[in-house]
Amino acid sequence: MIAPAMNTRLDERLSYIELARQGARVERRLAAQDLSRLSSIARIQDNVDVVLEFKSDELGRCWVRGSADARVQTRCQRCLENFDRALHAEVSFCIAQEPLASKLAKESDVFTAGSDTVLLSDLVEDDLLMALPERLCEREPCEHAPQLYYPAVETVAEERDSGSENPFSVLAALKNQADS
Repeated sequence: MIAPAMNTRLDERLSYIELARQGARVERRLAAQDLSRLSSIARIQDNVDVVLEFKSDELGRCWVRGSADARVQTRCQRCLENFDRALHAEVSFCIAQEPLASKLAKESDVFTAGSDTVLLSDLVEDDLLMALPERLCEREPCEHAPQLYYPAVETVAEERDSGSENPFSVLAALKNQADS
């Protein structure tokens, strides 16, 4: 049996133990200010939709499974252009306090809680950050990417022709003496 969606304030800390006992489903819309780390690297364009289902297993451990969806604008680190992207993060982990969290970490993903309550944003923000693509450009080669062409051979030939002194000419002369 799934309990109805809980009516809580967005900034309210949730009792994950009670939610798991009830088998509750929590559906919320988080604002950008609720996800400060994500907001610091990407502009959240709308609210973040979060759906989480809590349950207890036979040992009384609290499990959460669900998803978070966001639309963000962020800068590609390759070409430095801004892009809009939809982020989707699936979450599935056990919530526990120390020392149980350390023991469980060997067998499954664990969210380490500092108390009997958690913020909803804390449960999904890491997974949203990991959902950010490494490369935002979809075209290869990216038309916005800087050119990575360095004409080293032509530059050396031009220096010889122009008669400018090479600062490494002394080293080249020493190397030639050692080779002969």
